[in-house]
Amino acid sequence: MIAIFTKFDDLITQVYDMDLEDDENRKAAEQALEEGFQVPLFEFADPPKASVCLECMYEIFFFLVRQLNCYF
Repeated sequence: MIAIFTKFDDLITQVYDMDLEDDENRKAAEQALEEGFQVPLFEFADPPKASVCLECMYEIFFFLVRQLNCYF
């Protein structure tokens, strides 16, 4: 099993604190992900072998769409 965490950029906005720098907000989101999802998931009797965190998928999507449009 592999755990895939999507919309990490949305999690950053959910924990965003205006008093923190961008990298501090990112670290806060990473901590929220770890405490809320990764730790409980990896405590299962048969935990995932790996996990991956995805963000900015819309940028990748639009890049791919632009590339595909070039071939039509």
